Amino acid sequence: MKQIGRILLGLLALAPWAGTAVAIVQPCALIGNATFSPMHPGPEDRVAYAVSLPAMLFAQAPQLGILVGPASVTADRIDIDVVLSDDIRAFPGYHPVSVKYRVDSVFGELNPLAPGTYAVRTSVRGKDPGTGGYVDLCAPKDSRLTIDVVPAAVTTASVVEFYNDSLDHYFMTQSEAEI
Repeated sequence: MKQIGRILLGLLALAPWAGTAVAIVQPCALIGNATFSPMHPGPEDRVAYAVSLPAMLFAQAPQLGILVGPASVTADRIDIDVVLSDDIRAFPGYHPVSVKYRVDSVFGELNPLAPGTYAVRTSVRGKDPGTGGYVDLCAPKDSRLTIDVVPAAVTTASVVEFYNDSLDHYFMTQSEAEI
């Protein structure tokens, strides 16, 4: 745990706000959570997945890339491995996630899966500055993905995109309350 704390503190110390009085409680709560789309897939759906990575990890280390290994799928388990690295050659078979806004990115896609509940384990690794090896930044995250026999009904709604010029930030929503 000391080693992981040193990596996270090293990355946080590089952040532009590092000298201010900012307390981050449980930074590992922000790293490695998997999300899936569609939310209620059926057996014919291709399922896109993403892994949460806070922007602070890239604030002063823009050379870091997100590399994603091929998802390992067995009868009831899916393993997803994400590596933060500046050297894609060190990870053959991994592909880079190349999008401007990392928070909204899609990391990969799972082929149609058989109906059932899958245990999903997501790990996010980074380079340890002390040893030069790659270690888990936080404990791997466990979640579940359920593939229904019949997919949920699809509904349509308008989507509105907003842009904040001062923050250079885009925001999309379907929620009438947010619009």
